[in-house]
Amino acid sequence: MASWAFAFISSTYFSIDRSKPNEYFLGNFQPTTFLIAAAIFCFFCERYRGVTTTNRRLTFISACMLGVYLIHPLFIKLFYGLKLSLLTPHPIVVVPVVAAVIFAISLLVTALFRPISFFRRFF
Repeated sequence: MASWAFAFISSTYFSIDRSKPNEYFLGNFQPTTFLIAAAIFCFFCERYRGVTTTNRRLTFISACMLGVYLIHPLFIKLFYGLKLSLLTPHPIVVVPVVAAVIFAISLLVTALFRPISFFRRFF
């Protein structure tokens, strides 16, 4: 929470100070982002320690997550390559919708490639 608060406050402060958006502290390869991701990972590891599931959909999605992680940047680049915007009509609506669509497309592509033995080791 401290890392997220620091990143949020710092980005907001520098954005207001320079009168333009500043996403430095929220960048993909910044320590603040790493700490936020590590905290979320640790939370779920502790929360679901020792829990097993027999839900086939959940285990299938879990098996595809590395492939989704590897392929989703391609769809993000495609989204921006099409000159689409996250700002219209409103970011509160558009950002979650685009995130869900990119996740769904990445999952679909990963699921289609999983049966091919060459790709199985990557996806």
